[in-house]
Amino acid sequence: MSQPTSYTRTAVLLHWLMALLLVVTFAIGVYSTTLTGPARLGQIFNHKALATVFMVLLLLRLVWRFINKPPAYPDSMPPMMRTAAHAGHWLLYVLMIIVPLNGWLASSAFGYPVMLAGVIQLPMLLAKDPELGKTLIGLHQPLAYLLAAVISAHVIAAMWHHYAAKDGITKRMSLRSAL
Repeated sequence: MSQPTSYTRTAVLLHWLMALLLVVTFAIGVYSTTLTGPARLGQIFNHKALATVFMVLLLLRLVWRFINKPPAYPDSMPPMMRTAAHAGHWLLYVLMIIVPLNGWLASSAFGYPVMLAGVIQLPMLLAKDPELGKTLIGLHQPLAYLLAAVISAHVIAAMWHHYAAKDGITKRMSLRSAL
């Protein structure tokens, strides 16, 4: 079986849909910290509803990636850069799993429900334990900012490939080609 030269249409669409969802979910999460009372609770509800949709899409994306081999890096890419790109992608996946899972665990520890897409209540992952909830939620924001930093590095690397290296690597994930 030959190595594909670009990502599948499904992989590209999942990538860009998840990117948009991450930005919106992150923005709502940050915005909610500036609010109090019912307005804050409403935005946290929206944040969690979108995060659960993100988790479903991430599961689909991981299954899709397992079934559909991603394209190889160009031969022109130095081995150290290939290693860094591979490590960066897996760090993204790990953080995309840990951040929403941490939020779900924190909500469970506080005794607050998490609703899939704001509609279907998901199971509590932990027994109510407000002290544990404080610890977990204390990790949520720094982990989210770490994810944002890794995403920023990913975007910068993509821009470098597109504008400086001009090696065509960004064409493999082009939304235009998927539509």
